[in-house]
Amino acid sequence: MSFRVSHPLPKLNVASTLAFVAFFVTICYHTVYAPPWIYPPLALYGLDMLLRFLRYRIKDATLTPISTHVTMVSMFHYHGLDDR
Repeated sequence: MSFRVSHPLPKLNVASTLAFVAFFVTICYHTVYAPPWIYPPLALYGLDMLLRFLRYRIKDATLTPISTHVTMVSMFHYHGLDDR
């Protein structure tokens, strides 16, 4: 019997992004002096999200069958999470 463990990180990322934007929209409705202080951080956050999205791209891989139940996957020019 196997149990599937759900990781909360993707849900936390979505909730944090929605809360961040909702907080800044609420501040903009609170006072007319807030937009000059709100729009630059929102633009920087959007740019950061865009650059992080563009960093992930499709990688080429070579599949080599070793036996009937084993396949070796080779990825060239791959930098793992520890290589940042």
